[in-house]
Amino acid sequence: MGEEKKEETLVDYCQDVRTEMLAIEKSIKTTKSNVMKKDAVLPEGSDKPEIIANLTLAYRHLEDARMRLGKVIQSHEGGKSIYDK
Repeated sequence: MGEEKKEETLVDYCQDVRTEMLAIEKSIKTTKSNVMKKDAVLPEGSDKPEIIANLTLAYRHLEDARMRLGKVIQSHEGGKSIYDK
């Protein structure tokens, strides 16, 4: 007999995606740090400030999306914040 496969719940899905997003956020931060270095090698004509600005925005949007998935979990569990005590 095979192992029964547990059906993924909405909360499981949101938590998994949030974990993946956190890893991507860390990669974006690392990339931004590398681009910001004085000795960063970029192609001729690259707009370094624009690259940095867009990496910052990408990071912030992922951070916001991760928080929104946390709000999905919160709403699914009755809408109570862990800070509402």
